[in-house]
Amino acid sequence: TGCEVYAPGVCAQILRFPYLEPVSLFGGFPTKEMRTKFVMAKSCHCREFTADVLPEGMDFVNLSGHDFEQIGFKTSDGVFFAADSVVSRETVEKYKIAFLYDIAEHLKSLERLKSVDASLFIPSHCEPLRDISELADRNIQNVYEVAGVIKELCKNGLSIDELIEKVFEKFGIKLYIMQYELIGSTVRSYLSWLNSLGEITPVFEGSKLLWKTS
Repeated sequence: TGCEVYAPGVCAQILRFPYLEPVSLFGGFPTKEMRTKFVMAKSCHCREFTADVLPEGMDFVNLSGHDFEQIGFKTSDGVFFAADSVVSRETVEKYKIAFLYDIAEHLKSLERLKSVDASLFIPSHCEPLRDISELADRNIQNVYEVAGVIKELCKNGLSIDELIEKVFEKFGIKLYIMQYELIGSTVRSYLSWLNSLGEITPVFEGSKLLWKTS
């Protein structure tokens, strides 16, 4: 149609070069299953988002964490589009672990979301809400619950594949290649975050890398 398309930071480059998304999930040349339109859409001309391209009266908030760089938009009449910053309570209870890229930034974004003054919130994956604070808190709580499970699983040291296997078993997640790569990427993100907090440490046993609760 010729309309302008914008995305924040590196996400604009992913829209232009969509193979970057499955590569970032898989950590190498992606499998055939990871090169379907669900993860690797057709290339799209995209410009990097800056505040000056917004229509008058609109504002934005940084909601990074779920993805590389994510933003929410607020309209002049107080409607806030919250993107993938939260998942529904039902999703939290059923699946427990959902895709996250940067756990620390995700937690900051959830706290930031609670301070947004809006009359209506539109998350991508649940019904509109007048107040999003309670759901944001449940999402925050869930992050710490999942982290607690990972720390318990790693108390005697596990390789990344062993840990991913046990996470699938613990949460009753059906295993297939796409799910393995999405959840596997998220588990690695949790390990990185917990390692930065000093709560999980990489331990080398010969040529094997284990992750062990500190």
